[in-house]
Amino acid sequence: MKFKLVALFNYVNDLGKSAGWSEVWYADASNSTAAATAFIPVLEKRAGCLGRSTSIIGYRVQEFGKRAFVVNRAFPPGLDVGQDIPQMALECKVYGTGVENVKFFQLRGVPDSLVVNGAYTPSQQFQFNLIAYGIALQASQIAFQCIDQTKPQVKILSITQDGNFVLAPGLTYDEGNTLSLLRTKNQIGQNVSGNYRIEQKTSNTVGKLQAWSKGPVLNNGKARVREYVYPIVVGNSLTGIQISTRKVGRSFFQYRGRVRNRT
Repeated sequence: MKFKLVALFNYVNDLGKSAGWSEVWYADASNSTAAATAFIPVLEKRAGCLGRSTSIIGYRVQEFGKRAFVVNRAFPPGLDVGQDIPQMALECKVYGTGVENVKFFQLRGVPDSLVVNGAYTPSQQFQFNLIAYGIALQASQIAFQCIDQTKPQVKILSITQDGNFVLAPGLTYDEGNTLSLLRTKNQIGQNVSGNYRIEQKTSNTVGKLQAWSKGPVLNNGKARVREYVYPIVVGNSLTGIQISTRKVGRSFFQYRGRVRNRT
């Protein structure tokens, strides 16, 4: 069975201001108890990368297609240094086992001391804790969600004004699946690439897209069935890339990158 695992974070500074966020991973397990048990060592190592004002306050476990449950358990920060609210984040990347996909993500709640003159300059302790986090992810068989890049791509022969499409042979899909249009333009040159739900299937080359309003397409672009895979994290590939900061006035998840450390 596949489970979605969500770590829950809380920040409270000395003035009482607070913030919260979550981070998502996935795992295969025989039951929810096994999934939760596998996640605990990961949370312990993730907390090791947090500054003193931030902690993990619990986690959520959800089997696909079922309701989630929340476990209230505190994992205290591993670094006795301060950080913003959480205005600063470390951009990271990690590879998956057996796939070409790379997961790019952000670690919030990191110490201000990671930045010197606008560049990512981690301490030896932080680097050690970050490596330990990656190792824990792989040891617990934790995975991330990504698009299956091995799915075949076929030529789009036509899409009508109403969304009726004709494809070259090579795909297998069902009604309700998502069709990705890649590098596709309509007949007036507008980019119509994106993901569209298949409303009706006539065959594996003919069907209809739901709520299509992009205009007709003729012999342009390619199509691929959009499906997800869940590769296990390659633990020693977890790398901190650069520091990003949230500009005042932007929403919580909009970050701007600082200067890269080009050494």
